[in-house]
Amino acid sequence: MSSEGILSREKINFVIFGGTGNLSRKKLLPAIYELYKKGKIYLKEILLLSRKEEKFREIASSFPEDFRKFLKFVKFFVEEDESFRSLDIPPGLTVFYLALPPSLFKRALEGIGKHLNVKNKRIVVEKPFGLDLKSAKELNGVIDKYFSEGEIFRIDHFLGKPQVQNILSFKFSNFPFERLFSSEFVERVEILALEKEGVEGREAYYEEVGALKDMVQNHILLLCTLTAMEAPPNSKELVKERERTLKFFRKLSEEKVLRFFRKGRYREYKGRVETYAEGVFFVDNARWRDVPFFFKTGKRLGKKRTEVRVLFKNTPKAYLNIFDCEPNKNILTFKLFPELSVELTVNLISPKGFLACNESAVWKVDLKEVLGEVPSPYESLLLAVLEGDRRFFIGREEVILLWEVIEPILKVWNEVEEFVY
Repeated sequence: MSSEGILSREKINFVIFGGTGNLSRKKLLPAIYELYKKGKIYLKEILLLSRKEEKFREIASSFPEDFRKFLKFVKFFVEEDESFRSLDIPPGLTVFYLALPPSLFKRALEGIGKHLNVKNKRIVVEKPFGLDLKSAKELNGVIDKYFSEGEIFRIDHFLGKPQVQNILSFKFSNFPFERLFSSEFVERVEILALEKEGVEGREAYYEEVGALKDMVQNHILLLCTLTAMEAPPNSKELVKERERTLKFFRKLSEEKVLRFFRKGRYREYKGRVETYAEGVFFVDNARWRDVPFFFKTGKRLGKKRTEVRVLFKNTPKAYLNIFDCEPNKNILTFKLFPELSVELTVNLISPKGFLACNESAVWKVDLKEVLGEVPSPYESLLLAVLEGDRRFFIGREEVILLWEVIEPILKVWNEVEEFVY
């Protein structure tokens, strides 16, 4: 194993709650393996806490022997104090990862705090952080009681994607565009997070959250915030600047929720929660006042596609007399999945002649060509956890502000039927 790029020669323990679950199997363990294979971390043990040893054997067999030797199954019941007391963790830097349903976060945090005397630790809590505003505040209270805030990393993997981080890079390193991101020039912003697959294999988790808590409370709102936020004084202030932006989100009344937000459920899904959500947010600061941020997200919507589209205002009427027709709208698109690109729709001279009805063209930059190999967001964020880099994790106040935006929708939707699609 090469030592190039190694974070530290200290051997690391990973303790994964929900160690044989979907997230651990598909995202966390592959990311840890890649970091190990690339020589970026040394490992001591990876404890997979679970009730299902058969699944552990299946997961372990999918990795090479030189990595498999670090994997250790621990039969574990998060509700039982004895499971925590009997947990044997080798000394050294330990990353606890809560890959659990949000209803179990409080119990897991209390168990770690009460029963595990681990001095050098990081605790990663998955999204959504809580199930509503009240439970999020309770979780922050548990953290305040047992841990320092510096030990806690509230993760949203979207913030680990370079194509998402590029929204900020593009805005703040291209000064003319930074000026264009305002109500003077922008008509609306559209955010799409569409999925081809359904809920299959994640029913237990999904029934706790639905589309609003699974996607809107975190991914969608963060994309809105990154698009709208001002430049922070320095990169260490990214979290505080996101928090400042969230404070400007327009408060939602019951009438506005009923009018502008919709929830749906795909026909084959037999659960009780929504699998589709759409609506519009407003950021009532001087820069963005009255610019709508539309969003749409859901399962079983044909093709997986995630993107942020900034649609600029139409050509002023004073210019329209010059042309034979109205030019097409300029659109800046950040394509986040499956493509990783930035596209700008512009109007150019037509083959029909000078000042004839213009032709639209798309200028495109492929981020894969710029970045080369793109690591998984979990690779990047796990490294950030080990380095103590908190810029792309959710802050203590930020998570409360995110829930405050969503809370009025939750209350109204508890009484509203979803449409079937």
